[in-house]
Amino acid sequence: THPRALRHALGIHHGRTKMRPADVTLTAIGGGHVRAVDVTVTSTASATAIEAETRKRRKYLRTTLAKDPNAFIPFGLTVDGDVGPSAAVFMDDLARRIARSDHRGLTRSAARSHVRGRIGNALAAGVTKQIVNFLEAAFENDGDAGD
Repeated sequence: THPRALRHALGIHHGRTKMRPADVTLTAIGGGHVRAVDVTVTSTASATAIEAETRKRRKYLRTTLAKDPNAFIPFGLTVDGDVGPSAAVFMDDLARRIARSDHRGLTRSAARSHVRGRIGNALAAGVTKQIVNFLEAAFENDGDAGD
């Protein structure tokens, strides 16, 4: 399904607002139900994972609840490794599905570790990409990249 159609299905196609639907991962999971997952990473000095999820939920409340109360999944994490309740439920569901479909006998605990590891690697890769892009732009604008 095209991302624009998924955004429309969830009601998060708002044009010029503070909502950034391009920032939200849209997918059809669990029997074709459309879900929006918005990952937020914060430091515990500014907010807990629970507070970060609450802010995201409040941001999308008017649009997603009108369509489906379970359509939006705020995925809150902290740099210290804390996981918000929605993120924990989502990761546990993924682990359960992986363990159930794995033919090698993967336990649910091992599947949970696998999910956390993959998410950690994806976040690290994303942060690395942002740092590299920032450095490339800084050196392009500097003019003295070789110094």
